[in-house]
Amino acid sequence: DRRSAFVYALLETNVPATLDPALLDDPDAMAGRILASPADVIPAIDTMTVIETIETGYLYRKAQAGKDGAKAALAPQMAVFDQLEADQRLTVQQRAELDHHRGKALLRLGDRRAAIARFEAVLAGAHPLNESRLQLVKLQAGDSTKAAEVEAMTRSLLEGFGKRKDVTTSVFLAVVESLPWREAQWRDDLIAAHGKTIEAELIRLTNLGIGQAYRTLASIGRYWARRKDPAFLRVFDEVPPREPDAADEDGDLFAYGELLFEASRLKPEERADLQTRALATYQALKENGDYEAQRIAELLIEMDRPQDALDLLDPLPGIATSAYGQHRLSRAYLALGRLEEARASIGIALHRLPKESFRAEYEAHAAEIDAAIAARDGT
Repeated sequence: DRRSAFVYALLETNVPATLDPALLDDPDAMAGRILASPADVIPAIDTMTVIETIETGYLYRKAQAGKDGAKAALAPQMAVFDQLEADQRLTVQQRAELDHHRGKALLRLGDRRAAIARFEAVLAGAHPLNESRLQLVKLQAGDSTKAAEVEAMTRSLLEGFGKRKDVTTSVFLAVVESLPWREAQWRDDLIAAHGKTIEAELIRLTNLGIGQAYRTLASIGRYWARRKDPAFLRVFDEVPPREPDAADEDGDLFAYGELLFEASRLKPEERADLQTRALATYQALKENGDYEAQRIAELLIEMDRPQDALDLLDPLPGIATSAYGQHRLSRAYLALGRLEEARASIGIALHRLPKESFRAEYEAHAAEIDAAIAARDGT
């Protein structure tokens, strides 16, 4: 059944990485049928089905063959956006959605500048989309010349969910997930101001089994946990337990492992059990990137398994220049009694540290190493 409603339902109810494009129609053929239609109006579901088919195909190929293979298949499909854009029957909303998804495709192809231009065009157009605003928040977060705009857009999105009700749950979760990565004071102010809404939504959505909610909670949860904010345990205690094989995607599984790990630090009476569950969850991941491997190593250090942690950290390609990686290496070395190596690693970490919010923690670790060296040497 190639009807748009059926195909769109298939796209929306399946994990993209598991939905083989061979089951779907070719996007170029789909666009051709739209252009050939004699109707005065093109149904929105028809254009969205084409757009989502392109996106699902990319995500599937990326999961199966890697990013290069996915990009190679996506590049010729960019012509579909041109074909649809030329149809004068599209509404302003359809044009905005088309432009937004073209921007996402350009970003996946590596053309960041062109993608930003597309998202900015959507916001300046007749039908601005909060989804484009979200993309700009993510893409321009590190640009000091855009700091005021990023803050304003972030505030607008959070208020749009809580007050105006014109921001979708998915966009709201993505904004909350991105907040801990900001360093400005306004980040802390926004988290405090919207804290009750954030907590309530994360409890509600994790209990519905929404994977994105777990990923968002892992991000904001690390922020809360590092500050020993009671919000973390208030939410964690309401999150339903998940078995390692219950998640459809590695990202959801890793997020739950993160929650268990952070909870183990805040619940001393349950520490061993939570650590064991966190490790089992991490170990169920199909693939580990550098960050995932570093977090597993961090957990192993806290489980008094520093050599296992070192075995994970040493082979990582970017470990020599990573401040966070060097800090974790230093912790493993210290636990193993390799004090000079521990001191050298924390020195690199402090020199390369990109976020000042971690400096006090790293300096305290360096002082602990210095004290251990002094005690050993009797100085």
